[in-house]
Amino acid sequence: MDPVRRELRDEADNLVRALQRVGITLSYDREGVAAVDGYVEDNRAYWDDADRERLTGPIGAFVGECMVETYGASWHADPERGPGIALPTGDTAFPLTKAGKHIRGDHSDGVLSFFETVGAIIAKGGITQM
Repeated sequence: MDPVRRELRDEADNLVRALQRVGITLSYDREGVAAVDGYVEDNRAYWDDADRERLTGPIGAFVGECMVETYGASWHADPERGPGIALPTGDTAFPLTKAGKHIRGDHSDGVLSFFETVGAIIAKGGITQM
């Protein structure tokens, strides 16, 4: 496993362990993303800026790992935008960016809808086919 993916997988695994301690079991698939989406919705109002910053990486890494496992994608280091997910269509998705938006309260950028949109892009053959 390359160093970028190893670091992101470690962050995702840490999130899985942390949420398991509060009774939330995560799997690296759509159901796992749905559980994280619900966790963000249920808890966002209680988080301060430091909490939001601290959670963006692990939640984004988890969503990205779910894309790797579900869609056959791979992590890609973009020098300008940071870690992204290279999709089989040649498009790139940025789950850490979307996680940050969701955590900050932009409801149009929930991680579950993002995950499902990426699946639709792949099914259609790319973003230009949408």
